[in-house]
Amino acid sequence: MKRSATYREKFLHSVFLFWAFFVTGIHNAMHGPALLDLAQITHTNVEQASVFFTAMAAGGLLGTMCLSWLFDRFPRHQCLLLGVASFGVGITMAAIPWSLQYILTIALCFINQFLSGGMETVCNTDMVATWGSEGNMHLQFMHFTLAAGATIAPLIVEPFLAKSQNLNLISSDETANGTVFPSSISTSHSPVFLAEPNNSVIYNVTNTTGFLPRHDQAEVPSLIQYAYLISGVMSITAAVPFLVEICTSDRRSRHRPAQSDLIARPALPPRLRYPVFIFVGLFFVCTCAAGGSYIAYLATFFVKQRGWTKYLASLITTAFWGSLCLFRLVAVVLCKFLSPLVMMNVFQTLMLLSMLMTWLFVHLDSDTCLWISVIGTGASISTLFASMVAYVNNDVMPVTGSVTTIVMIGSNISGILNPVVMGHLLQEVSVMWFVYLPIIEQSAAFAAFLGLVLYSKVCISPYVQKCSVLTEAEADLDTPVMKNTD
Repeated sequence: MKRSATYREKFLHSVFLFWAFFVTGIHNAMHGPALLDLAQITHTNVEQASVFFTAMAAGGLLGTMCLSWLFDRFPRHQCLLLGVASFGVGITMAAIPWSLQYILTIALCFINQFLSGGMETVCNTDMVATWGSEGNMHLQFMHFTLAAGATIAPLIVEPFLAKSQNLNLISSDETANGTVFPSSISTSHSPVFLAEPNNSVIYNVTNTTGFLPRHDQAEVPSLIQYAYLISGVMSITAAVPFLVEICTSDRRSRHRPAQSDLIARPALPPRLRYPVFIFVGLFFVCTCAAGGSYIAYLATFFVKQRGWTKYLASLITTAFWGSLCLFRLVAVVLCKFLSPLVMMNVFQTLMLLSMLMTWLFVHLDSDTCLWISVIGTGASISTLFASMVAYVNNDVMPVTGSVTTIVMIGSNISGILNPVVMGHLLQEVSVMWFVYLPIIEQSAAFAAFLGLVLYSKVCISPYVQKCSVLTEAEADLDTPVMKNTD
Protein backbone atom coordinates (compact mmCIF):
# COMPACT_ATOMS: atom_id res chain seq x y z
CA MET A 1 0.00 0.00 0.00
CA LYS A 2 1.37 3.40 -1.03
CA ARG A 3 0.67 4.92 2.36
CA SER A 4 2.80 2.34 4.10
CA ALA A 5 5.85 3.28 6.13
CA THR A 6 8.14 1.79 3.47
CA TYR A 7 6.64 3.97 0.75
CA ARG A 8 6.90 7.11 2.89
CA GLU A 9 10.52 6.31 3.68
CA LYS A 10 11.37 5.83 0.01
CA PHE A 11 9.54 9.01 -0.98
CA LEU A 12 11.35 11.05 1.69
CA HIS A 13 14.68 9.68 0.52
CA SER A 14 13.77 10.69 -3.04
CA VAL A 15 13.11 14.24 -1.86
CA PHE A 16 16.63 14.30 -0.41
CA LEU A 17 17.99 13.19 -3.78
CA PHE A 18 15.95 15.88 -5.57
CA TRP A 19 17.47 18.57 -3.37
CA ALA A 20 20.98 17.16 -3.81
CA PHE A 21 20.56 17.19 -7.61
CA PHE A 22 19.17 20.73 -7.57
CA VAL A 23 22.22 21.92 -5.66
CA THR A 24 24.50 19.95 -7.99
CA GLY A 25 22.98 21.79 -10.95
CA ILE A 26 23.74 25.12 -9.28
CA HIS A 27 27.38 24.60 -8.46
CA ASN A 28 28.17 22.81 -11.73
CA ALA A 29 26.91 25.84 -13.68
CA MET A 30 28.64 28.46 -11.52
CA HIS A 31 32.22 27.91 -12.63
CA GLY A 32 31.78 29.18 -16.18
CA PRO A 33 30.56 32.71 -15.40
CA ALA A 34 33.15 32.99 -12.60
CA LEU A 35 36.20 31.98 -14.68
CA LEU A 36 37.56 35.50 -15.25
CA ASP A 37 37.12 36.32 -11.57
CA LEU A 38 38.98 33.15 -10.59
CA ALA A 39 41.75 34.17 -12.98
CA GLN A 40 41.87 37.61 -11.33
CA ILE A 41 42.01 36.12 -7.83
CA THR A 42 44.84 33.71 -8.72
CA HIS A 43 46.68 36.33 -10.83
CA THR A 44 46.64 34.14 -13.94
CA ASN A 45 45.77 34.71 -17.56
CA VAL A 46 42.97 33.07 -19.49
CA GLU A 47 45.10 30.20 -20.76
CA GLN A 48 46.25 29.30 -17.27
CA ALA A 49 42.76 29.65 -15.77
CA SER A 50 41.36 27.27 -18.39
CA VAL A 51 43.29 24.51 -16.61
CA PHE A 52 40.66 24.77 -13.85
CA PHE A 53 38.13 23.20 -16.25
CA THR A 54 40.61 20.52 -17.27
CA ALA A 55 41.09 19.65 -13.59
CA MET A 56 37.32 19.51 -13.10
CA ALA A 57 36.84 17.21 -16.09
CA ALA A 58 39.59 14.87 -14.87
CA GLY A 59 38.22 14.92 -11.33
CA GLY A 60 34.68 14.18 -12.50
CA LEU A 61 35.84 11.24 -14.59
CA LEU A 62 37.85 9.70 -11.75
CA GLY A 63 35.18 10.45 -9.14
CA THR A 64 32.54 8.73 -11.25
CA MET A 65 34.53 5.50 -11.23
CA CYS A 66 35.63 5.60 -7.59
CA LEU A 67 32.40 6.63 -5.87
CA SER A 68 30.24 4.28 -7.93
CA TRP A 69 32.56 1.40 -6.97
CA LEU A 70 32.26 2.34 -3.31
CA PHE A 71 28.47 2.60 -3.68
CA ASP A 72 28.23 -0.96 -4.99
CA ARG A 73 30.92 -2.32 -2.67
CA PHE A 74 29.36 -1.07 0.60
CA PRO A 75 25.56 -1.25 0.21
CA ARG A 76 24.92 -0.72 3.94
CA HIS A 77 26.79 2.59 3.94
CA GLN A 78 25.31 4.26 0.88
CA CYS A 79 23.65 7.07 2.82
CA LEU A 80 26.96 7.75 4.56
CA LEU A 81 28.69 7.96 1.18
CA LEU A 82 26.08 10.41 -0.13
CA GLY A 83 26.29 12.56 2.98
CA VAL A 84 30.09 12.69 3.12
CA ALA A 85 30.37 13.40 -0.63
CA SER A 86 27.83 16.24 -0.47
CA PHE A 87 29.52 17.69 2.61
CA GLY A 88 32.89 17.53 0.85
CA VAL A 89 31.45 19.27 -2.21
CA GLY A 90 30.18 22.09 0.01
CA ILE A 91 33.54 22.59 1.77
CA THR A 92 35.62 22.55 -1.42
CA MET A 93 33.10 24.73 -3.26
CA ALA A 94 33.29 27.41 -0.60
CA ALA A 95 37.09 27.19 -0.50
CA ILE A 96 37.82 27.56 -4.24
CA PRO A 97 37.60 31.37 -4.56
CA TRP A 98 39.49 31.93 -1.29
CA SER A 99 42.60 30.28 -2.70
CA LEU A 100 45.17 32.76 -4.00
CA GLN A 101 47.57 30.02 -5.11
CA TYR A 102 47.17 28.74 -8.66
CA ILE A 103 48.19 25.13 -7.93
CA LEU A 104 45.99 25.00 -4.83
CA THR A 105 42.99 26.23 -6.84
CA ILE A 106 43.59 23.51 -9.44
CA ALA A 107 43.68 20.91 -6.66
CA LEU A 108 40.47 22.25 -5.12
CA CYS A 109 38.71 22.18 -8.51
CA PHE A 110 39.84 18.59 -9.02
CA ILE A 111 38.65 17.46 -5.58
CA ASN A 112 35.39 19.37 -5.88
CA GLN A 113 34.44 17.77 -9.19
CA PHE A 114 35.76 14.39 -8.04
CA LEU A 115 33.12 14.45 -5.31
CA SER A 116 30.45 16.23 -7.36
CA GLY A 117 30.76 14.03 -10.45
CA GLY A 118 30.85 10.91 -8.34
CA MET A 119 27.83 12.03 -6.35
CA GLU A 120 25.86 12.75 -9.52
CA THR A 121 26.53 9.18 -10.65
CA VAL A 122 25.64 7.72 -7.25
CA CYS A 123 22.38 9.70 -7.07
CA ASN A 124 21.23 8.20 -10.38
CA THR A 125 22.09 4.71 -9.16
CA ASP A 126 20.43 5.28 -5.81
CA MET A 127 17.20 6.56 -7.34
CA VAL A 128 16.94 3.48 -9.57
CA ALA A 129 17.83 1.17 -6.68
CA THR A 130 15.25 2.82 -4.43
CA TRP A 131 12.28 2.48 -6.79
CA GLY A 132 13.30 -0.26 -9.20
CA SER A 133 10.97 -0.54 -12.19
CA GLU A 134 8.71 2.14 -10.66
CA GLY A 135 11.43 4.78 -10.69
CA ASN A 136 10.96 6.29 -14.15
CA MET A 137 8.87 9.23 -12.95
CA HIS A 138 11.18 9.97 -10.02
CA LEU A 139 14.24 9.78 -12.26
CA GLN A 140 12.70 12.22 -14.74
CA PHE A 141 11.85 14.68 -11.96
CA MET A 142 15.34 14.41 -10.48
CA HIS A 143 16.85 15.48 -13.80
CA PHE A 144 14.36 18.34 -13.96
CA THR A 145 15.72 19.60 -10.64
CA LEU A 146 19.26 19.46 -12.07
CA ALA A 147 18.20 21.62 -15.03
CA ALA A 148 16.35 24.02 -12.72
CA GLY A 149 19.46 24.45 -10.58
CA ALA A 150 21.65 25.11 -13.62
CA THR A 151 19.13 27.68 -14.87
CA ILE A 152 19.28 29.84 -11.75
CA ALA A 153 23.04 29.50 -11.18
CA PRO A 154 23.95 32.61 -13.27
CA LEU A 155 21.50 34.65 -11.20
CA ILE A 156 23.37 33.67 -8.05
CA VAL A 157 26.81 34.45 -9.49
CA GLU A 158 26.14 37.66 -11.41
CA PRO A 159 25.72 40.11 -8.48
CA PHE A 160 29.13 39.12 -7.09
CA LEU A 161 31.19 39.25 -10.30
CA ALA A 162 33.92 41.88 -10.51
CA LYS A 163 32.75 44.92 -12.44
CA SER A 164 35.25 46.86 -14.52
CA GLN A 165 35.75 50.54 -13.76
CA ASN A 166 36.66 51.17 -17.39
CA LEU A 167 33.69 50.86 -19.71
CA ASN A 168 36.03 50.28 -22.67
CA LEU A 169 35.11 46.74 -23.61
CA ILE A 170 35.87 44.64 -26.64
CA SER A 171 32.99 42.85 -28.23
CA SER A 172 33.81 39.20 -28.80
CA ASP A 173 33.10 39.79 -32.51
CA GLU A 174 35.79 42.49 -32.81
CA THR A 175 39.54 42.28 -33.12
CA ALA A 176 41.69 44.12 -30.59
CA ASN A 177 45.18 43.03 -29.62
CA GLY A 178 44.33 39.63 -31.07
CA THR A 179 42.02 37.71 -33.31
CA VAL A 180 38.67 36.69 -31.91
CA PHE A 181 37.18 33.57 -33.42
CA PRO A 182 33.57 32.38 -33.13
CA SER A 183 32.15 32.91 -29.69
CA SER A 184 29.00 31.65 -28.08
CA ILE A 185 26.83 33.13 -25.41
CA SER A 186 24.67 31.03 -23.15
CA THR A 187 23.51 30.71 -19.61
CA SER A 188 25.97 27.87 -19.06
CA HIS A 189 29.52 27.01 -20.06
CA SER A 190 30.08 28.40 -23.57
CA PRO A 191 33.45 28.52 -25.28
CA VAL A 192 35.04 31.64 -26.73
CA PHE A 193 38.12 31.07 -28.86
CA LEU A 194 40.90 33.64 -28.79
CA ALA A 195 44.28 33.78 -30.43
CA GLU A 196 46.95 36.18 -29.26
CA PRO A 197 48.73 38.16 -32.00
CA ASN A 198 51.93 36.53 -33.23
CA ASN A 199 50.99 33.47 -31.24
CA SER A 200 49.45 30.22 -32.31
CA VAL A 201 47.96 29.48 -28.89
CA ILE A 202 44.15 29.30 -28.84
CA TYR A 203 42.38 29.94 -25.55
CA ASN A 204 39.09 28.29 -24.65
CA VAL A 205 37.32 30.77 -22.40
CA THR A 206 33.89 30.89 -20.84
CA ASN A 207 32.27 34.31 -21.11
CA THR A 208 28.56 34.74 -20.51
CA THR A 209 28.43 38.44 -21.36
CA GLY A 210 29.95 38.26 -24.80
CA PHE A 211 32.57 40.89 -23.94
CA LEU A 212 36.23 40.60 -23.10
CA PRO A 213 38.06 43.16 -20.94
CA ARG A 214 40.88 45.22 -22.43
CA HIS A 215 44.28 45.00 -20.84
CA ASP A 216 44.01 48.59 -19.60
CA GLN A 217 40.89 47.97 -17.52
CA ALA A 218 41.13 48.64 -13.80
CA GLU A 219 40.44 45.58 -11.72
CA VAL A 220 37.77 45.74 -9.05
CA PRO A 221 38.04 43.15 -6.26
CA SER A 222 35.83 40.16 -6.95
CA LEU A 223 33.14 39.13 -4.50
CA ILE A 224 32.45 35.66 -5.92
CA GLN A 225 33.59 34.21 -2.59
CA TYR A 226 30.08 34.90 -1.37
CA ALA A 227 28.41 33.23 -4.37
CA TYR A 228 30.56 30.15 -3.85
CA LEU A 229 29.83 30.28 -0.13
CA ILE A 230 26.09 30.27 -0.82
CA SER A 231 26.50 27.24 -3.07
CA GLY A 232 28.71 25.52 -0.50
CA VAL A 233 26.20 26.02 2.29
CA MET A 234 23.45 24.62 0.06
CA SER A 235 25.58 21.51 -0.56
CA ILE A 236 26.03 21.06 3.17
CA THR A 237 22.26 21.33 3.68
CA ALA A 238 21.92 18.54 1.10
CA ALA A 239 24.35 16.40 3.14
CA VAL A 240 22.54 16.73 6.46
CA PRO A 241 19.41 14.67 5.54
CA PHE A 242 21.53 11.72 4.37
CA LEU A 243 23.59 11.78 7.56
CA VAL A 244 20.43 11.92 9.68
CA GLU A 245 18.87 9.12 7.62
CA ILE A 246 21.69 6.80 8.67
CA CYS A 247 20.39 6.87 12.24
CA THR A 248 16.66 6.80 11.49
CA SER A 249 16.08 4.26 8.72
CA ASP A 250 17.11 0.85 7.46
CA ARG A 251 18.54 1.19 3.98
CA ARG A 252 18.85 -2.55 3.47
CA SER A 253 15.13 -3.04 2.91
CA ARG A 254 14.85 -0.17 0.44
CA HIS A 255 17.58 -1.48 -1.84
CA ARG A 256 16.35 -5.06 -1.86
CA PRO A 257 14.83 -5.77 -5.30
CA ALA A 258 11.29 -7.06 -5.54
CA GLN A 259 11.03 -10.85 -5.77
CA SER A 260 9.21 -10.57 -9.10
CA ASP A 261 12.12 -8.58 -10.52
CA LEU A 262 14.57 -11.24 -9.40
CA ILE A 263 12.57 -13.95 -11.16
CA ALA A 264 11.98 -11.92 -14.32
CA ARG A 265 15.55 -10.64 -14.67
CA PRO A 266 18.34 -12.85 -13.37
CA ALA A 267 21.88 -11.52 -13.19
CA LEU A 268 23.51 -11.46 -16.61
CA PRO A 269 26.83 -13.23 -17.16
CA PRO A 270 29.80 -11.10 -18.31
CA ARG A 271 29.50 -12.29 -21.93
CA LEU A 272 26.03 -10.68 -22.08
CA ARG A 273 26.72 -7.76 -19.78
CA TYR A 274 29.76 -6.22 -21.50
CA PRO A 275 28.07 -5.59 -24.88
CA VAL A 276 25.38 -3.69 -22.97
CA PHE A 277 28.09 -1.47 -21.49
CA ILE A 278 29.46 -0.82 -25.00
CA PHE A 279 26.07 0.15 -26.47
CA VAL A 280 25.22 2.37 -23.48
CA GLY A 281 28.64 4.05 -23.56
CA LEU A 282 28.42 4.74 -27.30
CA PHE A 283 24.94 6.18 -26.92
CA PHE A 284 25.93 8.65 -24.23
CA VAL A 285 29.18 9.65 -25.95
CA CYS A 286 27.28 10.53 -29.12
CA THR A 287 24.11 12.07 -27.67
CA CYS A 288 26.01 14.19 -25.11
CA ALA A 289 28.36 15.33 -27.88
CA ALA A 290 25.39 16.31 -30.08
CA GLY A 291 23.53 18.17 -27.34
CA GLY A 292 26.66 19.76 -25.87
CA SER A 293 27.95 21.12 -29.17
CA TYR A 294 24.49 22.35 -30.14
CA ILE A 295 24.02 24.51 -27.05
CA ALA A 296 27.67 25.58 -26.77
CA TYR A 297 27.79 26.98 -30.30
CA LEU A 298 24.16 27.99 -30.72
CA ALA A 299 24.73 31.73 -30.30
CA THR A 300 27.91 31.59 -32.38
CA PHE A 301 25.97 30.18 -35.30
CA PHE A 302 23.24 32.79 -35.22
CA VAL A 303 25.68 35.69 -34.85
CA LYS A 304 28.17 34.49 -37.46
CA GLN A 305 25.98 32.70 -39.99
CA ARG A 306 22.65 34.48 -39.62
CA GLY A 307 23.93 37.94 -38.71
CA TRP A 308 21.85 38.23 -35.54
CA THR A 309 22.73 40.60 -32.74
CA LYS A 310 24.14 39.14 -29.57
CA TYR A 311 20.97 40.11 -27.74
CA LEU A 312 18.80 38.00 -30.06
CA ALA A 313 21.31 35.17 -29.91
CA SER A 314 21.17 35.18 -26.13
CA LEU A 315 17.37 35.15 -26.27
CA ILE A 316 17.26 32.05 -28.46
CA THR A 317 19.78 30.40 -26.14
CA THR A 318 17.48 31.16 -23.22
CA ALA A 319 14.57 29.71 -25.20
CA PHE A 320 16.56 26.50 -25.67
CA TRP A 321 17.23 26.15 -21.93
CA GLY A 322 13.66 27.08 -21.09
CA SER A 323 12.20 24.39 -23.35
CA LEU A 324 14.66 21.82 -21.98
CA CYS A 325 13.74 22.61 -18.38
CA LEU A 326 10.00 22.71 -19.12
CA PHE A 327 9.91 19.40 -20.97
CA ARG A 328 11.88 17.67 -18.25
CA LEU A 329 8.94 18.56 -16.04
CA VAL A 330 6.47 17.43 -18.71
CA ALA A 331 8.33 14.12 -18.94
CA VAL A 332 7.43 13.44 -15.32
CA VAL A 333 3.79 13.19 -16.45
CA LEU A 334 4.46 11.52 -19.80
CA CYS A 335 6.38 8.64 -18.24
CA LYS A 336 3.15 7.54 -16.50
CA PHE A 337 1.59 6.82 -19.90
CA LEU A 338 4.58 5.99 -22.12
CA SER A 339 7.21 3.33 -21.57
CA PRO A 340 10.90 4.34 -21.59
CA LEU A 341 11.33 2.55 -24.93
CA VAL A 342 8.53 4.57 -26.53
CA MET A 343 9.84 7.83 -25.05
CA MET A 344 13.35 7.11 -26.35
CA ASN A 345 12.09 6.44 -29.86
CA VAL A 346 9.75 9.42 -29.93
CA PHE A 347 12.13 12.03 -28.51
CA GLN A 348 15.16 10.85 -30.48
CA THR A 349 13.10 11.07 -33.67
CA LEU A 350 11.91 14.56 -32.69
CA MET A 351 15.48 15.61 -31.95
CA LEU A 352 16.73 14.51 -35.36
CA LEU A 353 13.75 16.16 -37.06
CA SER A 354 14.37 19.41 -35.16
CA MET A 355 18.03 19.44 -36.15
CA LEU A 356 17.15 18.70 -39.76
CA MET A 357 14.61 21.53 -39.60
CA THR A 358 17.42 23.85 -38.55
CA TRP A 359 19.36 22.87 -41.67
CA LEU A 360 16.25 23.29 -43.85
CA PHE A 361 15.21 26.67 -42.44
CA VAL A 362 18.73 28.04 -42.84
CA HIS A 363 18.52 27.29 -46.57
CA LEU A 364 14.97 28.71 -46.69
CA ASP A 365 16.24 31.81 -44.82
CA SER A 366 13.40 31.66 -42.28
CA ASP A 367 14.45 33.07 -38.91
CA THR A 368 10.99 32.60 -37.42
CA CYS A 369 11.00 28.87 -38.15
CA LEU A 370 14.51 28.60 -36.73
CA TRP A 371 13.10 29.55 -33.34
CA ILE A 372 10.73 26.58 -33.61
CA SER A 373 13.53 24.17 -34.51
CA VAL A 374 15.76 25.36 -31.64
CA ILE A 375 12.95 25.08 -29.09
CA GLY A 376 12.09 21.65 -30.48
CA THR A 377 15.68 20.50 -30.07
CA GLY A 378 15.76 21.65 -26.45
CA ALA A 379 12.46 19.92 -25.71
CA SER A 380 13.46 16.64 -27.36
CA ILE A 381 16.88 16.36 -25.72
CA SER A 382 15.41 16.95 -22.26
CA THR A 383 14.26 13.39 -21.55
CA LEU A 384 16.95 11.28 -23.20
CA PHE A 385 19.28 10.83 -20.22
CA ALA A 386 16.66 9.71 -17.71
CA SER A 387 14.66 7.70 -20.27
CA MET A 388 17.74 5.76 -21.38
CA VAL A 389 18.65 4.87 -17.79
CA ALA A 390 15.04 3.82 -17.13
CA TYR A 391 14.94 1.71 -20.31
CA VAL A 392 18.13 -0.15 -19.40
CA ASN A 393 16.86 -0.78 -15.88
CA ASN A 394 13.40 -1.94 -16.95
CA ASP A 395 14.12 -3.92 -20.12
CA VAL A 396 17.80 -4.86 -20.23
CA MET A 397 19.54 -5.25 -16.87
CA PRO A 398 19.46 -3.68 -13.40
CA VAL A 399 21.19 -0.30 -13.31
CA THR A 400 24.06 -0.56 -10.85
CA GLY A 401 27.05 1.65 -10.17
CA SER A 402 28.84 -0.01 -13.11
CA VAL A 403 26.15 1.11 -15.55
CA THR A 404 25.99 4.69 -14.29
CA THR A 405 29.78 4.81 -14.36
CA ILE A 406 29.69 3.96 -18.08
CA VAL A 407 27.05 6.67 -18.54
CA MET A 408 29.10 9.37 -16.84
CA ILE A 409 32.35 8.31 -18.50
CA GLY A 410 30.66 8.65 -21.88
CA SER A 411 29.35 12.09 -20.94
CA ASN A 412 32.78 13.26 -19.77
CA ILE A 413 34.59 11.92 -22.83
CA SER A 414 32.23 13.78 -25.15
CA GLY A 415 32.73 16.97 -23.15
CA ILE A 416 36.51 16.71 -23.49
CA LEU A 417 36.80 15.73 -27.16
CA ASN A 418 33.84 17.31 -28.95
CA PRO A 419 34.73 21.01 -28.41
CA VAL A 420 38.11 20.40 -30.07
CA VAL A 421 36.47 18.85 -33.13
CA MET A 422 33.70 21.42 -33.40
CA GLY A 423 36.03 24.37 -32.84
CA HIS A 424 38.32 23.19 -35.63
CA LEU A 425 35.45 22.66 -38.07
CA LEU A 426 33.90 26.05 -37.35
CA GLN A 427 37.18 27.89 -37.66
CA GLU A 428 38.82 26.03 -40.54
CA VAL A 429 35.93 24.67 -42.63
CA SER A 430 32.49 26.26 -42.26
CA VAL A 431 30.13 27.61 -39.62
CA MET A 432 27.48 25.28 -41.08
CA TRP A 433 29.21 22.41 -39.30
CA PHE A 434 27.26 23.62 -36.26
CA VAL A 435 24.29 21.97 -38.02
CA TYR A 436 26.04 19.02 -39.65
CA LEU A 437 28.02 17.59 -36.73
CA PRO A 438 25.15 17.32 -34.19
CA ILE A 439 23.01 15.60 -36.83
CA ILE A 440 25.77 13.04 -37.47
CA GLU A 441 26.37 12.49 -33.75
CA GLN A 442 22.70 12.12 -32.87
CA SER A 443 22.20 9.71 -35.77
CA ALA A 444 25.06 7.62 -34.36
CA ALA A 445 23.44 7.78 -30.89
CA PHE A 446 20.12 6.60 -32.32
CA ALA A 447 21.91 3.74 -34.10
CA ALA A 448 23.62 2.72 -30.84
CA PHE A 449 20.26 2.73 -29.05
CA LEU A 450 18.59 0.62 -31.76
CA GLY A 451 21.56 -1.75 -31.57
CA LEU A 452 20.98 -2.12 -27.83
CA VAL A 453 17.27 -2.80 -28.37
CA LEU A 454 18.05 -5.45 -31.00
CA TYR A 455 20.75 -7.02 -28.85
CA SER A 456 18.37 -7.16 -25.89
CA LYS A 457 15.68 -8.92 -27.91
CA VAL A 458 18.02 -11.37 -29.67
CA CYS A 459 20.46 -12.26 -26.87
CA ILE A 460 19.21 -11.14 -23.46
CA SER A 461 15.50 -11.98 -23.68
CA PRO A 462 16.11 -15.67 -24.63
CA TYR A 463 18.57 -15.99 -21.75
CA VAL A 464 16.07 -14.50 -19.29
CA GLN A 465 13.29 -16.80 -20.57
CA LYS A 466 15.57 -19.81 -20.24
CA CYS A 467 16.42 -18.89 -16.64
CA SER A 468 12.72 -18.38 -15.88
CA VAL A 469 11.89 -21.85 -17.19
CA LEU A 470 14.65 -23.38 -15.08
CA THR A 471 13.47 -21.49 -12.03
CA GLU A 472 9.89 -22.72 -12.48
CA ALA A 473 11.16 -26.28 -13.01
CA GLU A 474 13.17 -26.11 -9.80
CA ALA A 475 10.13 -24.78 -7.97
CA ASP A 476 8.05 -27.71 -9.27
CA LEU A 477 10.67 -30.19 -8.07
CA ASP A 478 10.60 -28.67 -4.62
CA THR A 479 6.79 -28.97 -4.42
CA PRO A 480 5.76 -32.19 -2.58
CA VAL A 481 3.61 -34.62 -4.59
CA MET A 482 0.29 -35.52 -2.94
CA LYS A 483 -0.63 -39.20 -3.13
CA ASN A 484 -4.07 -40.20 -4.31
CA THR A 485 -5.80 -42.02 -1.45
CA ASP A 486 -8.97 -42.88 -3.34
